[in-house]
Amino acid sequence: LAGGAALLGLTPTEASAGRAQEDQRDFAPELAALRSRRADAPAPITETERVQRREKAQRLMKELGYSAMLIEPGANMMYFAGIDWARSERLFALILPQTGKGIVIAPGFEQGRAADQVNGRFEIRVWQEDESPEALVASILKEWGVATGKLGVDGSARTFVFNEMAHAAPAIQMATAEAITNACRGMKSAHEIEIMRFANQITLETYRAAFKTLRAGMTQAELAKNVLDGFSKAGFPGGFALV
Repeated sequence: LAGGAALLGLTPTEASAGRAQEDQRDFAPELAALRSRRADAPAPITETERVQRREKAQRLMKELGYSAMLIEPGANMMYFAGIDWARSERLFALILPQTGKGIVIAPGFEQGRAADQVNGRFEIRVWQEDESPEALVASILKEWGVATGKLGVDGSARTFVFNEMAHAAPAIQMATAEAITNACRGMKSAHEIEIMRFANQITLETYRAAFKTLRAGMTQAELAKNVLDGFSKAGFPGGFALV
C-alpha cells in the first residue's frame, strides 16, 4: 500500500481516505470484478535514482557543450527532481550546472512551500515581486563562471522564459535542452519499465471493465464516470495520475 501510494504521490492516510470514499459509492455492476491493486504497485522512484538521472544529464551537458540547464515545472522537473509544481507567470525553476548541485529559484512568498518539496536536496534562492527571476538566474550563471557559456532551456519552457533570459543574460548562448532531456528520458531503466507496465496493466483492466458498461444512449459523461469509478475500484482514484 505504501509503495502504491508513494507511486501516485499519496500518503497512506490519503489512500485510506480514498478507500473509505470508495466504500460509500455506487459502482456499475460491470466494475464489480475490479479489486484494489495498490498492494501490487512497484516501489516508487527513489531519490537515488533521481540523482543518477541528474548525473547522466550532467555528463551529457559536458559532452554536448552545455554549461547549465534550466528546467521548468512539469514532466522534466518531476523526472529530475521529483518536484510537483504548477506553472504560473512567476518563474519557478531548477538550474542544474554541468558539475555540482543544482539551485532552485522560487518566488519569495513560495519559499516555505518550495522548501517542503526540495527537502534539503538543493539550495533555494528566492526573488521578490519587484525583482527579475531571470536576473537571479543570470547572477547564478555568473557565480558559476559560465556567464558566456551555453544554457540549455527546458524544451517545454514558455516563450517568455527564453525572451526574458535573453534580456537578463545577453552574453549567454541559449539553446533547447531537448538533446539532454530526450537522451535521459528516452532510455528506461528496468524499474521505470516495471512501473510503466504496471500502469498500462491497470489502465487496460479498468478500460475493459468500463467498456462493458456501454449501452445505447449512454452519454460521454456517464462513460467517463464509469472509467473513473473503475480506477477508484482498482485503488487509483483519478486514473490520470498513472500516466
